[in-house]
Amino acid sequence: RFATYFIAGVILLAITHISSFILVAALVFFLVLVTLEKLPYHRAELEGALFATFFTVWLTLIFFKQVLLAQGVSVLHENVPAELLGTYFLRFDLFSSIALLGILPVAFGIYTIYRYVFREPHREIYLYASLAFVILLLLWNRQLRLEAGLMFLALILSVLSSQAFKVSLNYLAKTKAAHFMPAIIGLLVLAITATSALPAVFGSNILASQPTTAEVAAYEWLKNNTQPGSVVLSIPEDGLPIQFFSQRATVTDTNFLLVRDAAQRLEATRRIYRSQASTQALPDLTRYDVDYIMVSPRIMAEYGRLGYARNDPSCFSLLYDKSNVQIYQSGCVVVLS
Repeated sequence: RFATYFIAGVILLAITHISSFILVAALVFFLVLVTLEKLPYHRAELEGALFATFFTVWLTLIFFKQVLLAQGVSVLHENVPAELLGTYFLRFDLFSSIALLGILPVAFGIYTIYRYVFREPHREIYLYASLAFVILLLLWNRQLRLEAGLMFLALILSVLSSQAFKVSLNYLAKTKAAHFMPAIIGLLVLAITATSALPAVFGSNILASQPTTAEVAAYEWLKNNTQPGSVVLSIPEDGLPIQFFSQRATVTDTNFLLVRDAAQRLEATRRIYRSQASTQALPDLTRYDVDYIMVSPRIMAEYGRLGYARNDPSCFSLLYDKSNVQIYQSGCVVVLS
């Protein structure tokens, strides 16, 4: 029965997300650890790991064959342009990550790994330790996005720390502190809340960049007041929200896979927003058939207010201006050489 659940889970994970490779790597590392420690394991475990490995690789080659042939090794970083790698794959910082994950879960998780890997070998803990090791390695090499890696680590630490809590409470129950067990449990809950829940709330605000209400209103205006085939210019971070809410194409977004000229599109976007005159921006606007230009507070903070558009009404019309969000229509083209 459990083998059936495992096979079904591997198939579902491999179909839905590329992170299935994390599980495959962890299973292989788990078998290596168990073998080195000369711990017994069932033949079904080896067969399950081999099945997960070959099925995941086979399915990936089928689904991502075109991407692999087009981008090659750059697919490991999702074909993100080199100048954006530091933004999309943040450098792993140990102390900041501990603060985001919570000091107590990290401390209890490390204790569990130390006790049940080095002192009292425990096969189930080996599996969680293998997952944690693979994720940390990927984060260190910047091959896994920080927000995704911390999310996976938080789930693993929640399981590992629960074992440490259980051991600690069982020990306290045998001492004179057993009379104060309700108070101790209450203090633990408060400590976990202070060191884990609150940092998670603040961390989610740092790691996640969501469009504001004013920006969503502008995107919906695009949907209701522009032609379906229109192209909108904005920064990559706004590309997918614009596509979702306005159902309009964008020059660039954060999905760089299968985009052969991703770096060129990014550079063109920056040139357009940094231009001091319309004559500097029009070649790129023409090249990518841009119909509308978004200007939001985030864009203004990085590039300014797009002064050339305001100073050249013959080519640019201000169609939308609410809550510090503007939409310009580009009405001029140039002949490209």
